[in-house]
Amino acid sequence: MNRKGHIGTLLLVVGALILVTTALYSFYSFGGKVKLKDSEFKGLSLEAKQNNFLIKEGVNKIVLGSIVLSKNSVEFELAFNNSLRTLAQNERISDKYTDNNVFAKLANLDYSLINNGFQYTLEVNGLFYKVKSSDSLNIINRDFGLKIVFTKEKVVSVDYI
Repeated sequence: MNRKGHIGTLLLVVGALILVTTALYSFYSFGGKVKLKDSEFKGLSLEAKQNNFLIKEGVNKIVLGSIVLSKNSVEFELAFNNSLRTLAQNERISDKYTDNNVFAKLANLDYSLINNGFQYTLEVNGLFYKVKSSDSLNIINRDFGLKIVFTKEKVVSVDYI
């Protein structure tokens, strides 16, 4: 009798069992790491959303402060630029905002200020912020610009461009 066909079939079954066992072990040992990374990604995303909010609120605050300091000045634009520089430098020095260049650009007067009659438009381009994970392996970089519309009394809007 010829039994060579049975040896091949037996090796095929043993190989399939080894593959199935290896796949099941991989699935079992991999499961917990996905949940850990998922929570880390959610944390990074939440921190990026908070940065969006904090930057808009911080810019709104210093522009409003500059308006209040410059409101009664004869040369409104000059007084506004000087007070914005001072307030942005103070925000830049505070440790509240790290890994961004928003207040550095404002402190260095790296923006355009356009008078549209009764409204002013301040545009700042080339801004960024970074959000890093605790091990610095995952990083979110956001490049953006800001457009701030204001009058001599109030800030009308702060929008990302």
